[in-house]
Amino acid sequence: MRRLDNKGFTLIEVLAVVVIIGIIGLISVPSVISIINTGKDSSYDILVKDITVAAIQLHEEVSFAGTSIYQYNNDGNTGNIISVSDEITTNLQTLVSNGFLTGTNNQDKINNENEKIITNPKTKEDIGECEITITKIVDTNNFNTSYEMINNSEGNTSCPTSDEYNKALNN
Repeated sequence: MRRLDNKGFTLIEVLAVVVIIGIIGLISVPSVISIINTGKDSSYDILVKDITVAAIQLHEEVSFAGTSIYQYNNDGNTGNIISVSDEITTNLQTLVSNGFLTGTNNQDKINNENEKIITNPKTKEDIGECEITITKIVDTNNFNTSYEMINNSEGNTSCPTSDEYNKALNN
């Protein structure tokens, strides 16, 4: 009679490995999710800072260079030319479409491959329609210039708030 030489794993051994992998998964998943959320928060903070820098650049272009900046709607159509003043109201799509802010391609929302949109890294929503007002404040006594930004889209929870803009301006 032949002797069988089984070299496989027993059911107990396989179950033990599965249980150990499950425990490791339970321990590591919350950490991974926390790291992902921290990354999204950091990306969002960087986006808000980029928006403030782009808004100041837009304001300076319009004020000092007299450049014609067209207001873009969320559907890619141009509207009025932004006029020179100490206070400019625009949307984020205008910053992207005029090259002040980098956008991303999203084939679901745009018809032209050259068109860019801006998305919130936390929610992945298009925030091009978010309106902001950039106000230049000049202190003639100290020769200081500062800016203030106000979110005009308070009902849209994907848009950065006025506090977030002004925090980014002060950092």
